Amino acid sequence: MIESEIEAINASVKEELLYAILKASPEFFENLVVDLMLAMGYGGSRRDAGSATQYTQDFGIDGIIKEDKLGLEMIHLQAKRYSNKTVDRPEIQAFEGALDMNRADAFS
Repeated sequence: MIESEIEAINASVKEELLYAILKASPEFFENLVVDLMLAMGYGGSRRDAGSATQYTQDFGIDGIIKEDKLGLEMIHLQAKRYSNKTVDRPEIQAFEGALDMNRADAFS
């Protein structure tokens, strides 16, 4: 019975969290994606390893983080909130164009 209640609580928290993320500002979402990548072990600390780019006129690049603690390679991120939608070719080509404008390697 306790396990069933824990599962119900976890499902409820998951639903509430997803709702809050989808309703949050685009700036919040971009920072959340950078924080997630850092939590996954990329870069190092939040202060020196990664940052969200300015919200406007970022040319499609929403965040840049160091690939590792040495910072020899950079990872350029684009954060999009899609609900039941696949990312189609035009979105991918636009991101590739943004990478090219930032002289980033799309395939490293």
